[in-house]
Amino acid sequence: MDKNEQENHVRKFTRVQTDAAELHKTLGPKINHSESSENVKKQEDFDTEENDSSPTVDMSQYKSSNSPEQSEVHPDTQAEPTVNLDRLAEISKKWFEEIQKGTLSGVNIERSIAYAKDLGRGLQMLRTFSQGVAVFGSARLPEDHKYYIAARELGAKLAQNGHAVITGGGPSIMEAASRGAFEHGGRSIGLNIELEFEQHPNPYLTDTMTFRYFFARKVMLAMSAKVYVFFPGGFGTLDEFSEILELVHTKKMPRMPIYLYGTDFWRPMEEFFAKRFIPYGLISPDALDLYHPTDDLDEIVAMANRIGHAKASENLYDIYKH
Repeated sequence: MDKNEQENHVRKFTRVQTDAAELHKTLGPKINHSESSENVKKQEDFDTEENDSSPTVDMSQYKSSNSPEQSEVHPDTQAEPTVNLDRLAEISKKWFEEIQKGTLSGVNIERSIAYAKDLGRGLQMLRTFSQGVAVFGSARLPEDHKYYIAARELGAKLAQNGHAVITGGGPSIMEAASRGAFEHGGRSIGLNIELEFEQHPNPYLTDTMTFRYFFARKVMLAMSAKVYVFFPGGFGTLDEFSEILELVHTKKMPRMPIYLYGTDFWRPMEEFFAKRFIPYGLISPDALDLYHPTDDLDEIVAMANRIGHAKASENLYDIYKH
């Protein structure tokens, strides 16, 4: 690593730490972490246990007077959150008015219902677990590959520290992260997608949902996490990485830590950004600080710990108005 790379690494790491500190102020940790393994609890404990010695997240200061309250949902239940019926009736009325105006054709009415169904089921599922760590990566790497092994280790470390692991629910890197969490008693959330090839739910999921539409699935992958980790992957991984990056860059989602695991793999892409995007004025130089390359799994876990744990009923997007 030359001097410029070292300086970039330090700058990005400092930026990520600052982001985590800001998130910590907003979410607040539910427990105080300890180096002792005796104090490590499973994710379900963080979601449901009341701890008088540690601060809980007070979201009330951020809620508007007409915000619908969400009921506390135990991770192992399928209970629906409380619904503001007046608000639901108002939305339904507006939707039907649009239909009556003839602005939606029959096929588009059916399509809009299908979109809403995917989104609604996903949003309901999000209320069954605390925001965790989303792990992205290839669906094609074998079990003995170094990145599969690393993803499995990361899943284990996250579970041991009480963080839910969220993946696309498929094979390879997704399976590895799920497997590590599953083997250590953690929450392993799989947000799957209907595909003709590659994508079948892996056997290491404690919770799973299959989406019909990619866009709905990507919304839930974004909303379900407080840290994002991208292992080497193909077009799908690049699509998910660029979308999260753009949403943060345009302030359409909160600033959260984004990691690229495997510095050797990602370095050519970083060089392309620096040598093509910036000289052409296509992005600003500080846009490269939105993500952080790393080969250190403990760094990722420490960042998740620093942000802390919120209740399942409390999501950072509830207070994000952009």
